[in-house]
Amino acid sequence: MSDNDTSSIGSDMSQVSVSYNGEDDMPLDEAVDMIFSEIQTHINEIHVQLRMLCQSEDRADTYDEALEYHEALSEHVKDACTVFKDVIKVSKQLLPKKPKGWVKANENKENLPPIQEE
Repeated sequence: MSDNDTSSIGSDMSQVSVSYNGEDDMPLDEAVDMIFSEIQTHINEIHVQLRMLCQSEDRADTYDEALEYHEALSEHVKDACTVFKDVIKVSKQLLPKKPKGWVKANENKENLPPIQEE
């Protein structure tokens, strides 16, 4: 992909709106930036909390102190999973409308997940 292709994609993104984070008309480029900022925040926190938990024995933490790191880590994992699910929801909004007859023509193809009509 050339730099021109990338800049063209970037300019196209600003023309598209999606539903994300409670907003029905968020510009796609803002949604993408927000999604990846949230993912990065959760990944960083998971890393920090896991490192802190790994060092619990060295610090002679009590069970309750170590448990706080585990619980914080678990919350960030759950929240990150929610953001990843939101990526799927946003990407689905970007798909063009299915052509007529697409489901019937593709229902017997191998390696496709089960097709559900909406």
